Parts: sequence; C-alpha cells; structure tokens
Amino acid sequence: MKMVKKICAAGLVMVGILFASSSTVNLVPLDLGLNLPVGRSGLTELAFAQDVVLAEEEINFSLYDLSGDKITLSKFRNKNPAILLFWTTWCPFCLQALRNLNKIYPSLASDNITVLAINIQESELKVSKFLKRNPLLFKVLLDSDASVAYSYGLIGVPTFVFIDKKGEIVFQDNYFPQRNYKDYLIEK
Repeated sequence: MKMVKKICAAGLVMVGILFASSSTVNLVPLDLGLNLPVGRSGLTELAFAQDVVLAEEEINFSLYDLSGDKITLSKFRNKNPAILLFWTTWCPFCLQALRNLNKIYPSLASDNITVLAINIQESELKVSKFLKRNPLLFKVLLDSDASVAYSYGLIGVPTFVFIDKKGEIVFQDNYFPQRNYKDYLIEK
C-alpha cells in the first residue's frame, strides 16, 4: 500500500511539473501543427460559452501610463495595429511574456505595431518598483479598477489581445503566437 501511495505521489509531482512548464497558467497546448481554432473564443472554443463581440466603445479605452499621460486606444485606429498585454507583477508567466515582448519590441516597432502592457489592479508604486527591476521598452498602462480587463472578458493573465489597424480584435488568448503574429497584424 505504501508503494502505491509513493507511485501516486510521484505521478502527481510529474503532472505538476508538466503543468508548470506549460507557457501559461491556462495549459496552452504545444503547437503540434494541429491548427486548433484560436482567437476571441479561446483555444478550442471551450473556454467561453459563446463568442462575445465587443462594441466599439468597449474595445476603446483611456488609461494612464506611469508618467500620468492619458493613452486612448482609438488614437491608433487607422494608423497602427496594437498588441495589448494584460499582466500583473505577481504572475511568473506575465514576467516571461513581458521579457519576450521586450526582446522582439524593436522588430514590432519597425513594423509600426504599438505595444501596450496593461497592468491590472495594482498600485502605481508597486508597478514602478517592478519596472525598476524589469525595465520595458514599451508603454505600461494602469487599469487600477480592472474595468478594461473586465470589458475584454479576461479569464487569466497573461492575456494578449491583437487589434488590427481598423480597430478590430483579431486575436485574444493567453499566449503569444510567435510564429505567425504578423499574419494577424500586418496587412498584405
């Protein structure tokens, strides 16, 4: 009986390790070339009961950055596509996502893609301290009451939202589609 308990415990530890090594909290499947449906409805359309279409006023928002400047999403419409990253300081997967975006930011900027990292429900002081240890090349906005996160229907962090030049959401999920992100954002 003790041996069975040890084997079960070892199995649970292995499952935990596999879970922790996935790219986000929501168990994102490895890209096996299966072309699973992704986007507004989640990884496999099981994440949401229905695909919610946001009204234009819900997609648009105004938030303040750490310098106190008001940033409004609609100012980028018909100019630049945008990547929004919703994150928190306590989330290790968010830190990984921020670092990865920071690495590719020069390429994104050269393609005129705006990147906005939206911190959810944390104080300006806490976010500022975090950014001193983890400097970012792109703007960080504060969603202090989580109203923007709520309007986008977030289920967890990190969450990436891609908005095309026309101001429409073309991708929303808990991972960054590294291989084909330009397909969502750059007009051909």
